[in-house]
Amino acid sequence: ANVLGAPEPEAYNDFNNSFMEIDEMVKAALRGRERLKVERSQNRQKKKKEKIEKFLGDLSQLLDEPFRSEALTRGYSNCFDKFETGKMIVPFVNELLKPYIDAPSKMKPSILKEIAQMINEKFRLILDKNFLRLDFLSEDDAFERRLKESFNDHITSLDDLVKFGQFRHHWAG
Repeated sequence: ANVLGAPEPEAYNDFNNSFMEIDEMVKAALRGRERLKVERSQNRQKKKKEKIEKFLGDLSQLLDEPFRSEALTRGYSNCFDKFETGKMIVPFVNELLKPYIDAPSKMKPSILKEIAQMINEKFRLILDKNFLRLDFLSEDDAFERRLKESFNDHITSLDDLVKFGQFRHHWAG
């Protein structure tokens, strides 16, 4: 019944076994490469996060004490933050730091000092100009007077201002 003159199926066993062994070896090698790729990626992310945390710690030391904690307060609402560093809830601080959180190797001591100086100046301006008392709002305008009355009860410190900004930012989306 062997019209084609093909060998018996048993004769293919060596070939089939060799093929299966090689196929498993290739799959194992690919799994190993993928595992190494994931490990390297995790190590890069870990090192990047460590750099971010280090420069934020260094920045904290350069900030004036009255606003140190408020300036570097973070919100962790973004579940897509792959470095889990959080976003600074003070918008201008977040904008200053964002390029260096994205690429922490670009942060140099001179840049860190410059950023610290800008943060200190802006927070000092808030205190020096009595922004928290809302003196810039007019008592003559009904809306501004009511706004001032409402916020004077809620914003009495930099911490309150930062928390209010965080609430407003979260509420606005």
